[in-house]
Amino acid sequence: MSQSTLVMIKNKKTNNNFIIYFLLFSFILLIINIIVRYFLPREVPIATSNFQSTNRDGSQSKFLEVTYSGPQPVSNQIPKEFSIASYTKPAVNFDQIKEDLISDLNLIQSENLETIWINQDWYLDYQPVSNYYSLTKLLDIEENYINQLPTGFNMDSLLSVTYEEKNKLFPNLEITIQSDNIVFWPTIREFYTETTINNALLAEVPMTYEIDDYPIYFQKESKYPFVFLISSDMSFVKLTYFPFATNPRVIGKKRSISIDDAIENIRNNRFASIISNYQEQGNELKIESILSVDFDDFAIEYRIDEEQSLIYPFYRFSGNAESVNDNLRIEVLTPAIDITL
Repeated sequence: MSQSTLVMIKNKKTNNNFIIYFLLFSFILLIINIIVRYFLPREVPIATSNFQSTNRDGSQSKFLEVTYSGPQPVSNQIPKEFSIASYTKPAVNFDQIKEDLISDLNLIQSENLETIWINQDWYLDYQPVSNYYSLTKLLDIEENYINQLPTGFNMDSLLSVTYEEKNKLFPNLEITIQSDNIVFWPTIREFYTETTINNALLAEVPMTYEIDDYPIYFQKESKYPFVFLISSDMSFVKLTYFPFATNPRVIGKKRSISIDDAIENIRNNRFASIISNYQEQGNELKIESILSVDFDDFAIEYRIDEEQSLIYPFYRFSGNAESVNDNLRIEVLTPAIDITL
């Protein structure tokens, strides 16, 4: 075999090896890319929307002076990134849930009101304006009944009983107890002065859906969608619920912004939505112009932006405000992430 032939064979082998190595390297890069995309979700662009700047009543507010005097977040309270989820509506038939309640409890529709069903033990009420249902046990509130209730709760028992009731009424909903926001009441008659777990006769237990342990609220609702009232003898007393279901699917991440940056967004009237207000004097409500507000508290929660079919995080700031004709206690939402302007 000639020298030139040997050289050609050697070059051919080299080329074949190069192709094999190139294909192997490309395959490894493909696998790495798939793994990175799976474990490190992409950053999801979120655009401006009416949802971010429209109040619950449909109006818009201009903030003239904004300060924050509340607690600063502790270490790791605000993550560097938040998960972003798509908003989908699972096939949950709340009308059927209502009909099952009426049937199981043998409730009879009121002769005077189509939105009330009742018997000697239970009372189901629907409020069309707010779209909330309330199922209430008709308790004997005489002193002998109240005196029979033990004082205080065991937290594990309270959580267990609440989940049992939830599974009876909403077995297909992936809702979770918000343990840090359970409210304890000292009496069965008055609901304005909270007490401790050891001195309570009633416990108000909120539940909702979650993303990364943060609660999800429906749009501009200020209340939890599901609230169970349990008495200290571990009896189910009342349920208030908003017919809301979702099955969030995380599709990516988005960089968080600081408390200061969020306050600056409100101050510059970029993103701010008033979701609740409590007036001092009861004058005509005017929230289009907020002369000043001092926020003294904040929370992190997820909200559904139907305009973009997304669920993403917001700061909920609470504080005292002055409008053009009254003093108010207001709650304001603003995104806790970067928004594309």
